[in-house]
Amino acid sequence: MEIGITYYKKGEYALALDNLEKGLKLKEKKLGGDHLDTAVDLYHIGSVYFQQGDLQLALEYFEKCLEIENANLGEGHIATATTYNNIGSVYYARKEYFMALEYFKECIKIYRDNSSEFSPNLASMLQNIGGVYYEQGEYQTAQEYLEEVLKVQMDLLGEDHNDIASCLHNLGLVHHKLGDYETALDYYEKCLKKQLSSLGEDHLDTAVTMNHIGLFYYELRYYESALEYYKRCLKVRIKLMGEDHFDNAAIMNNIGCSYYGNDEYELALEYLEKCLQMQIDNLGENHIQTANTMNSIGRVHIERNEHKLALEYFKRGLKIQMKLLGDDHFDIATIMFNIGSAYCGLTQFDLALEYYKKCLQMQTKHLGENHPDTGTTLYGIGNIYDIQNNYDLAIEYYKKCADIYIMLDDDFISTAITFHNIGSVYIKLEQYETALEYFENCLRIQMIHLGEEHLDTAITFDSMGEVYNNLGEYQLAKDNFEKCLNIRKELLGEDHIDIARILNDIGIVCYKQGQYDIAIEHFDKCLNIQKKQLGEDHLDIARTLHIISGIYNTKGEYQKAIEYLEDGLKIQLKNFGEEHEDVASTMYGLGKVYYKQGENQLALDFYAKCLKIRMNLLGDHNDTATILHKIGSVYDTQGEFVLALENYQKCLTIQRKVLGEDHPSTAAALNNIGNVYCEQGLYNKAIEYLEEGLKVQRINSEDNNLDVATTLGNIGVVYEKQGEYEKALEFLGDSLNIYLRTVGEEHPTTELVKQNIENIILKSNWYSNKLLL
Repeated sequence: MEIGITYYKKGEYALALDNLEKGLKLKEKKLGGDHLDTAVDLYHIGSVYFQQGDLQLALEYFEKCLEIENANLGEGHIATATTYNNIGSVYYARKEYFMALEYFKECIKIYRDNSSEFSPNLASMLQNIGGVYYEQGEYQTAQEYLEEVLKVQMDLLGEDHNDIASCLHNLGLVHHKLGDYETALDYYEKCLKKQLSSLGEDHLDTAVTMNHIGLFYYELRYYESALEYYKRCLKVRIKLMGEDHFDNAAIMNNIGCSYYGNDEYELALEYLEKCLQMQIDNLGENHIQTANTMNSIGRVHIERNEHKLALEYFKRGLKIQMKLLGDDHFDIATIMFNIGSAYCGLTQFDLALEYYKKCLQMQTKHLGENHPDTGTTLYGIGNIYDIQNNYDLAIEYYKKCADIYIMLDDDFISTAITFHNIGSVYIKLEQYETALEYFENCLRIQMIHLGEEHLDTAITFDSMGEVYNNLGEYQLAKDNFEKCLNIRKELLGEDHIDIARILNDIGIVCYKQGQYDIAIEHFDKCLNIQKKQLGEDHLDIARTLHIISGIYNTKGEYQKAIEYLEDGLKIQLKNFGEEHEDVASTMYGLGKVYYKQGENQLALDFYAKCLKIRMNLLGDHNDTATILHKIGSVYDTQGEFVLALENYQKCLTIQRKVLGEDHPSTAAALNNIGNVYCEQGLYNKAIEYLEEGLKVQRINSEDNNLDVATTLGNIGVVYEKQGEYEKALEFLGDSLNIYLRTVGEEHPTTELVKQNIENIILKSNWYSNKLLL
């Protein structure tokens, strides 16, 4: 047995197990399976399995040990207390906290029943109970136990004892969870100070505390500070134990996770893969720590958009966990969540939901409905429904998540993120006032806990700008966008691609305010950053060029508009080739600008190129009908009525097929054809099409609709040309009444219709009191 214990202390667990099991067999043969000395070997074998992470076997051996101890010594004997503690530790490691608490409390009871003195061992047991309450989220209760332990340890051991440093560390953890970060850091630093003073930097206990301070900064997302302490810890461990010692695997894992949090994925993989290899070499593939590292590597691959690789690691880890822990263990929930995230990245959303909901079911069972991890999964489910445009369910799950965070009054940052997502969904639902409420709540939390100069705060200013933009409150939109811009410039520099995005948003608002030159100035700055960061031929540059073109088009500077569109077209052709809808859209835009310039042939050339692409890509589609309408308009303008009719009729055929007989666009096509027939002098055909168009318009709109008024006026004009003045006046009168009700007497179109009526009256020498205004 002594040889086995020696190997155990050296961390050579396979050799330790081999020797201890041989010793156990000899004792069982010599003394019998129920002898007290046999219990000692069972205890040590259980301890080896515990260190190896085989918690099920560890539990079996400890329970056999306890059974023998109780049979030989009687229940409640002081010697059984340690075994109760070890069984509690196994349940603690398995995250079965209710069972852990039961065994830890039995251990405490035995100590107190057998001795009135407060011993260091009893203090250690009380720390274990504090640890369970900590893991259960009952931080106040944990604090009470730990403060009792600290007080007694100070009395028993003195201020400089290393056990006190451990208690200080644990109190730091509790205050961290209570959101009292200043006190938490104070406890950590006191702990480290004591160790540096009594043990020096190059001591394993000091290294452990450095690791824990690293964990503190890691959980606060201060990854640079976390890395500083982790690397100090690793340096000490390498110096004392050598580079290849297995205990270094854990700190390599922590460094890898910090690089992951810092978005340095290459370095994250480097450390995590070293950790994984050491675990496989020392523990084997089928070990819980190996599974955990596979899970961490999978998360890195998700961030690198390598979702298939991520899924491979997650499934390897899941297989190990289910083998070692069973299919209902809490740790399975975590990896189920990550598998769901991988499927989400692969856009297999139904599978993602399946795994998220399995995770949620397990979390609710083991942690309860109001645990932070349950909140995280609710958030993930809400996100899937958000992606699937199932906004009602997205809001339902996001709100459940937010309720948990608000109730715990703990994870303020996650609360803010959830509020932000709810606001974003309300934007999609066009419920802008409600969206604004959530963004304001999000911003309030961020200003308190992150401050104004933080990228998350900038994102919220950006979102609020979007809401105000949609509400038509352009100055407020611009104010929020500019706050976002200033923060991003300060934190990211002038040339970061996110600066380009916010310049784009400000440019759009300036355009809507009619500040065209200022808008162009912002888009030009955006364009320069995009070229610098993305290269000259990136499609985002083409999009910005198109926006600038649109502003010049609005200003009537058509040649400038054409130049920008042509530059954008070159990029699109280089990226897509000719057969792409974006190329077709640019061709369409060029056609529109040339038409405005009066260069009808060039307009027709680009429209024809657009039509060819759309026919090939879309066939009978409404976008194809739209370009046929534009071609018809050009021919109509040129007086080439046969060609105009040909294209209008093709447009009408597609719209009837795609949109239906009673769609407003179908009405517009009917009216265009009617107007061309009027130009040709084919008045009966003109009236036929115009009246059919009017019928469709009246199906889709109120009587006061201006399109209806226009069509009534056009019919009136046709009847005038036929010399049917009474009918002409009837339709023009109905048209005039709509204009008077909707745009008023002084509107130019109202004046024009009045003039038409007066001309007809003069022409016909006809008068009726019914038409007096």
